[in-house]
Amino acid sequence: MTGNKGTAFRKRGEFFLRRRTASSCGVLLLALFFQAALCGEEATVRGLAVGSDGRPMQMAKVFLTFPNDSTTIAAANVAADGQYMISIPSTGVWMLRFTGVAHREQKAALYIDRPQTVRLDVRLGGYRYEKVLANISVIGNFNRWNVLTAVPMKRLPDSTFFAEVDSDSSLVAYQLKGVRVGDSFEGTTADSYTYDHVRGYVSLLNLQGRKMRILFDPRKLALNPLPAVVSFADTASFIAGFARVHDELQRLQDSYLFAMQDAMRSGKFRSGFSYDWSGALSSIEEQIRHESDPLLRQELNLNLLTIAIMAHSPDTGLYTKAFNGIPPASWVWSLNPHAMYVGLRRTKLSDAERDGFIRHVIETNPSARTKAAVLFDELMVAKLSDEKEKADRYFDILVDSLPGSPEAAMVRKSYSRQIVFREGKPAPAFSAVSLDDSTKTITNAAFKGRYLLLDFWNTKNEQSVKEREYLNAAYKKYRMKNFTILSLSVDESPQQAAAFRRGKWKMPWLNAYIGKNFDSRILRDYNAFDVPAAFLIDPHGNFVAAGNSLCGKDLIKILRKYLGK
Repeated sequence: MTGNKGTAFRKRGEFFLRRRTASSCGVLLLALFFQAALCGEEATVRGLAVGSDGRPMQMAKVFLTFPNDSTTIAAANVAADGQYMISIPSTGVWMLRFTGVAHREQKAALYIDRPQTVRLDVRLGGYRYEKVLANISVIGNFNRWNVLTAVPMKRLPDSTFFAEVDSDSSLVAYQLKGVRVGDSFEGTTADSYTYDHVRGYVSLLNLQGRKMRILFDPRKLALNPLPAVVSFADTASFIAGFARVHDELQRLQDSYLFAMQDAMRSGKFRSGFSYDWSGALSSIEEQIRHESDPLLRQELNLNLLTIAIMAHSPDTGLYTKAFNGIPPASWVWSLNPHAMYVGLRRTKLSDAERDGFIRHVIETNPSARTKAAVLFDELMVAKLSDEKEKADRYFDILVDSLPGSPEAAMVRKSYSRQIVFREGKPAPAFSAVSLDDSTKTITNAAFKGRYLLLDFWNTKNEQSVKEREYLNAAYKKYRMKNFTILSLSVDESPQQAAAFRRGKWKMPWLNAYIGKNFDSRILRDYNAFDVPAAFLIDPHGNFVAAGNSLCGKDLIKILRKYLGK
């Protein structure tokens, strides 16, 4: 941050943030104090956004969002020369998402406490591509983006690929499968591009007639792109330091993702994937010891907590140390408010201390979105734990004090002041569209007379993926003993689940798609917003088990109780 005035302003803000007043008047003054910082003026971020080769990209966009939320607050097109400018409407912690054709998204976390112009240049990192390009196919508007009916590409003598598609539209929108590691790819041939918030960048080709020949040239791929770089004009400023700490977390998470993808591609994932987080944890602890700025130290503690969660660390002291380093009123929690839920349960805090911490967050944290996320998480936990009084209390606070939040809207639809699971209670009726035949609907009535394991899962959720191993073992052992499984995908598209099942885990039982739709009746009735979630239903349609008792090695133990050895 440039200038003594800006530094003094931030320090005054931190003083107010550290106060843990229970007074609603104090919270109001705190909010007004920070909101008044811009006084009708906006902060502006401008600079260059270029590709991994240092040159402007064919199409690029910058999006302003809240942290931990992809909802777009503002967007800006990157000009042909790579220049961009975007305004930030108020103080607080924000996220800029830089995107471009054939490049990985790069995020920059910004701490804004006053009107200012920030110079920020970003070089995006390129995609990771499959080492062997063989099974390439095309999806697009011509087949409703259905992976199951993707059109295979054929190799030409010059090692390029082509596919012909039929379309009634004058504009063919498409992406390629089997080129980019872990996701779709825009291709190397396009008349223009468009951005889709679900699919990313999509290639567009102008069609004359009914047939379109789509070409793909692997020689145009940037196979060894330079890594992403986020650089501020004032490298010594606080805002640059704040972004740098978050960028380090993003880098660590990317390294883990790449290692997991490489293990899956090489077949080593089958023998058990493990990742060594010890170096990352030690490095963050060392940075905390040497960091003098209180807010940056809090951000580093959140990094430590996040990585400890990802590493499934058994070290209670590690969680406690990280958690104690972030006050309830810290803006930093807005970067990952859901880490609070996990951290609270892995520290050495007593139940009373945990409830007290949550109360302080609700009373003093300046971020409405952080408070809404914490209230939502705690409400769901209380509901599943049959703590009705606590669940009702969190429901009332969330709906009354934060009525405009997405979380309040969700619980108004999903929370009926009744606990979903209770042994012996009839399971709610449901219906879902089959993943294997979209014309077929699967209902609870089809399972009468059998034990049914309902499995809510997501291909992007690490724990969901790990559970496939135990579900597969259970199915093999008990499928001939009046038992079956129905896996319900809550992915963004049915194609994601279908693609996953073509890999290691075929999931030969029944599969259906319900999507990431918080209005979904089955998600609401089963309170399965947090995956993985599992429910065991007996032949009479009643609950007999749910939650952690159906996870990992405990699943077989529960099934043995009802189905025998």
